[in-house]
Order: sequence, then C-alpha cells, then structure tokens
Amino acid sequence: MQAGDRVPRSDRPHRGGVDSRLAAADAGRSRHTERPFIALDDTGFGQLGCYGSPIETPHMDGLAANGLLYNNMHTTALCSPSRSCIITGRNHHTNAMACVTEFATGYPGYHGRIPFENGFISEMLLQQGYNTYMVGKWHLMPSEDESAAGPYDRWPLGRGFDRFYGFLGGDTSQWYPDLVYDNHQVDPPATPEEGYHLTPDLVDKAISFIADAKQVAPDKPFFLNFCTGATHAPHHVPRELYHIDEDFAETQDVAADNRGKLIEMISMWYVQAGKYDVLPIDSSGVQRAVVERPQVSAPRTGYVFRPGTQTLPMAVVPRVLNRPFSVTADVEIPSDGAEGVLICQGTNVGGWTFYMKDRRLHYAHNYVRRALYSVSSTEDVPGGRHELRFEFEPTGEPDIAHGKGMPGRAQLYIDRRPVGETDLPVTTPLMFNPGGMTCGANPGSAVTDDYEPPFRFNGTFHTVTVDLSGELITDHESEMRMHMARQ
Repeated sequence: MQAGDRVPRSDRPHRGGVDSRLAAADAGRSRHTERPFIALDDTGFGQLGCYGSPIETPHMDGLAANGLLYNNMHTTALCSPSRSCIITGRNHHTNAMACVTEFATGYPGYHGRIPFENGFISEMLLQQGYNTYMVGKWHLMPSEDESAAGPYDRWPLGRGFDRFYGFLGGDTSQWYPDLVYDNHQVDPPATPEEGYHLTPDLVDKAISFIADAKQVAPDKPFFLNFCTGATHAPHHVPRELYHIDEDFAETQDVAADNRGKLIEMISMWYVQAGKYDVLPIDSSGVQRAVVERPQVSAPRTGYVFRPGTQTLPMAVVPRVLNRPFSVTADVEIPSDGAEGVLICQGTNVGGWTFYMKDRRLHYAHNYVRRALYSVSSTEDVPGGRHELRFEFEPTGEPDIAHGKGMPGRAQLYIDRRPVGETDLPVTTPLMFNPGGMTCGANPGSAVTDDYEPPFRFNGTFHTVTVDLSGELITDHESEMRMHMARQ
C-alpha cells in the first residue's frame, strides 16, 4: 500500500463478542466510589472543632457529623514517612522512609527511595479504571531528583497519578510557591497583591481536574490525593508510655507505674524493628544533614546556565555561600539599553541577584531580610556584546553560631574592567530558603525592592557562568537544625 490508499473493508461478518473483562469493567464502574483524600500538614486534635477545639472548622465538622471520628492512630511524626505510609499502607521503614527525604542515608530503611514493588494506592486504582489526581505537597522522593534533569520515575506521574499540580519538596511559600504542573515548572496564576494564596489555587486546580474528566466520562470514578502546604510547623512527639484507650491525647505518662508493660513493649518494638528494616538504627544527626548524596552529575566548579530554563531546586544549585565565587554573563545590549535579572537565587526573605537597570550593572545581597547590601556600576553598560561579571572575595571568617556568613568584597566588571566595589559586612550563613536559582528572571518575590518581579532580561542572552573556587565552610549542626525547622 502507498500513502493515500484506503484500507480495504472486510465483508466478513463479525462473529466474536465483547470481551467479558470489558463488559465486567463497564458494569462495575458505577459501583466504584469517588475517593478524595485530604492530608493536612501538622494538624491535630487541637485544630479541629469536631474534636473540641476552639478553632471553628465548620466544613470539617459537617463532614465529621456524617462520618466516623478516630482518636487512636499511628503517626510517624514527620512529613515523608507519614505520607509514604498513607499512600502505600506499609511501614515507613519498609518504604525506606525512616526520616524526611532531605535526611536520607544509605541504610535499607533510610535511603528515601520507595521501592517500586511497594505499590501506591494511585497505581492500584489507576488499574481499576480510576482517574488519579495528586494536588499539593508531594515530598516522597529525594530532593536531588526534583530538577529538570530528573529522573522522573518517582515524581507523581511516575507513581500512578494522571495529573499533578503542587510542589515537590517539603515546604514552599504560600504566596510565591514553587509550582510544578504535571512534570514541568509553572508560575502562580496571580500575585499576592491580586489576592493569590496557594491553598485556594490548589482547590481550584483539583476541581478543574475532576471537571475536565467528568464532562467526558461522568461515571468514571476518581481518586484525589489533596495535600495542602498550609499549617506546616515544627514537630514534637512523646516517643514514653500512654494508656491510649483512656488517654488518646497522650497527656499522662504512665511508664513509671507500668514498668513491666514498658519492657514488654520495648521488646515488641525490637521484633518489629527487625521485621521492617529499622535496624541497624541510624541515630546520626549532624552527619545525616551533610552526608554525601548521589547526584545526576559529577561535582564541578563551573556551572553554565541559559535563559528560558527552569529554576534549579535548592538541592542542586552551586553552593556559593562562605566561599569565593564569580558570576559571568555573556550578553548583547541593544543601542537603547537593556534591563532585567541576569541570574538570582532566593526570594524576598533572603538571596542574591545580579541584574541590569537604568543602563547600569547591579548586585544585591538580601541578608535574611534584615539588611540589603548592594553595589552598582559607576558607568553605563554600552551597546554591543559584553562580558558582565560579579566577584565575591572573602575578607574574613564566618560566625555561623551567631548567624553571620563570611564577609567579603563585592566587585563588578564590564569586559574585565572594574566598575564598582563595596564591602559586605556579613552574608547569609547557611542557605537560602526558598533557595531556587533562576537564569534571566526573578520569579516569585523579588530579592530586592529595586525592581518588580519577574524582571526578565530583555537584551540578547547567551550564557551565565557561575565559577566556584576554594573550600566550602559549613556548620553541620546549624544546617541540621535549619533542615529540621523546614519539616
């Protein structure tokens, strides 16, 4: 046959029947129930009116009035482990989620990569004819896998969800969130000044996902895993002994009066620990925060970025704090000038930005929102192709214990000629949170109030190179505390 030929029609009558499996599936589809599942971060009895809280939660109370209330449940006290238990029905150590993914280590129950044989409920329901939607917080894969380089097999669409809208990590800004739509980054649909907040946006997207499918297949059931980012807070767990039949809120420690039962339960714990890969017990603290983690590329001292690419998650950006580094932008400036961000990291609560405005070159460092240090070129950047450069030269040692990063000298160059310099008495000590790095724009909230985001660069952009040299100075214990504060 050649292009354009028609497929010959068969005159033989169809003598088969409808596949019995399809018929059964069609007949049983109406028996499937819709399955919305809502997970609220760091929310307990004290926040829900239906459990006696003074906080008014009328919608939750209405649901509770027509359903069941439970006051005895298992919790792993942290985000990733709890979510892995909920979505697989398995012990969190069996899921390799002994801790949050940021603290994963190499032990079998601790490495943060849920085995594919531990099926997600989304994967099971997808095979039963459901549409499956994940909306909100994910936090079920190592943070180094969150970049555009993947791998994508542990992203929501790789684990049985048809659609995803939310954020991949442990937390994000409620007003300037790091949003992912299916498998790619997107900007929020509005600004805080226009009334934007993440939670209503998640609700709207969940409704639209369901409506998109229902207008085509109204009888097709759905599973919605809806996980807000709001009410996120630090944790406290009484790991003692409680009589939960009489004291479900765990307010009275009865260990001293029931030593025999305590010893019995400790023994039972070790039996279960051996069964579910809790052993060997990884009780490391500081080491866990800074352990070398697998990356998609080998360590290097030079990073090349290009405009129009996605924001790099904090876990994979070049670490520029407490060390000498330089940033070089290869750009072409039109005769009437150009402006915009060349590269930036962070947000209005902390970060740095290298940008052009009013024909001048600028650098600003936002020190944890307490101070803004900046330098501007003493001359205009002329039209044509140029190399625009920023250098940070350390001038002292950091004082991490008191929240002060390495002081240094900020220097600006145009085609390797110095055109501006200032001293930074202090810099950010450990990390920027949020800490994404973007080339050619400042998405979300602006690092400096000298411009309005996203302030995209409107000249011709070739590359931006971040060059690192020297040893990185870190305070492992402080880094661990900061990681835990995010969970």
